[in-house]
Amino acid sequence: MTINLTLEPELEERVVEASTRYGISIEEFARKTLAERFQAELSARQKKMSTKEFLDAMAYRGPIDSTMAAQEITREFIYGEHP
Repeated sequence: MTINLTLEPELEERVVEASTRYGISIEEFARKTLAERFQAELSARQKKMSTKEFLDAMAYRGPIDSTMAAQEITREFIYGEHP
């Protein structure tokens, strides 16, 4: 995909400075910046849960994995030999 942008002079100057500082082309800087922005947005959306989901998760006392029995979750399982 090709995108043509018209930037305000101040923003253009900042983009040029940043791409130069990182030693990459303006196109690569824009591509990486967009990718990082959308990855951060996706991560934030995935981390959000409703209050009910949070409370349900906190109240859950069953096995963490359906293949793991609840009695298998012991202090030793979690911490190993660490005191």
